Amino acid sequence: MQLQHDDIKLGLAQAIDQALRKQGVELSSETIYDQIGKAPNIEMGHFAYPCFDLAKQFRKAPPLIAKELSAQIEPDRLIASVEAAGPYVNFFVNPQAMGDLVALPILDGRFFRKDLTRDTPKMMVEYSQPNTHKELHVGHMRNLSLGDALIRILQYAGNEVISSTFPGDVGTHVAKCLWYIKYHNTDPMPDTEKGAWLGRMYTLGSLKLEDELGSPQEAINRQQLSGILSQLEAEEGEFFDLWKETRQWSIDLFNWVYDWAGVTFDKWYWESEVDVPSVAYAKTLLQRGIAIESQGAIGVDLSEYNLDFCVLIKSDGHGLYATKDLELARRKFEDFHIERSIYVVDVRQSQHFQQVFKVLELAGFEEAEQCYHLAYNFVELPDGPMSSRKGNIIAIMDLIRQMVDRVIR
Repeated sequence: MQLQHDDIKLGLAQAIDQALRKQGVELSSETIYDQIGKAPNIEMGHFAYPCFDLAKQFRKAPPLIAKELSAQIEPDRLIASVEAAGPYVNFFVNPQAMGDLVALPILDGRFFRKDLTRDTPKMMVEYSQPNTHKELHVGHMRNLSLGDALIRILQYAGNEVISSTFPGDVGTHVAKCLWYIKYHNTDPMPDTEKGAWLGRMYTLGSLKLEDELGSPQEAINRQQLSGILSQLEAEEGEFFDLWKETRQWSIDLFNWVYDWAGVTFDKWYWESEVDVPSVAYAKTLLQRGIAIESQGAIGVDLSEYNLDFCVLIKSDGHGLYATKDLELARRKFEDFHIERSIYVVDVRQSQHFQQVFKVLELAGFEEAEQCYHLAYNFVELPDGPMSSRKGNIIAIMDLIRQMVDRVIR
């Protein structure tokens, strides 16, 4: 039997049942409830009840049945008006009743039925994985909203859920930003909107590096970027000091947006925390024969699983996103003894997570089958995907300002 949780449909079903009984026809309340649906459009009503199945009992055409039934149903606190429309009885619901029976139960939690008797696994939901040294855009807001909503739903249903985030605070994008600030920026360091300023530095750095591809300067740029990454890995040097200062600017922006959105995290993981350990773990996979060396890089051949070659360590010795996610997956289960790990990341990373989960499985990580990628479609502009590298984004802070301005007007 379908769960009858809609108080409006229950009220309409009761009115229809009374009208049918006056005509000498009896139907189960479940049948009437299940047959009530939405009207095709609001001009015709809020709900509609079809009379096709009544033709046999009434021995009349459905339009005539609808007309007779509608005449038997009087307006009341719930029903504003009722009218026949062909073979349907259409109902208009009083706005006050709509608010009392729909809005209020949703707001106070009565509408959604909990099921707290079953055993539920302890789980972690990872979402909102912004990169430092880039500007937050509306695509990040979709991820933030989906992840937060998922956690609230799971917790409401009685699950023990740990919320986590995994910002990217190291990597090539950081090196590009710091590179441009150090070698090419002529503007003074900002006093306000520092996170947005870093995003512009990253975009300018990316565009300049692209412009100089194929030129004699390209080799110099590569050497400088490699030097920056080495300092960050060694945690010393002028670029490491600059990284610490500017990283905090991004964190301040993250926290402001999270506070504005009413979102909190139980655990913050950082790429910088797993960067070096993840490379060390990848090397153990090579020693165990799970990974192989190919053209100076180290990775796992997943071609027999139709997942291509998963690179874990580049020829320059640095790890990739997959490398870090391998280490992070192990830490999640060790740190919190969870039974389920959910990743809220857009659909473009589907193969990435398939590779990561398969490598974990091949490495003997039993919890690999409890890792799940919850994919969603990403936000696009009319002319295509947004790109922080190209600078064609709608920044969250700009969107918030526009929203506030519109409300004020």
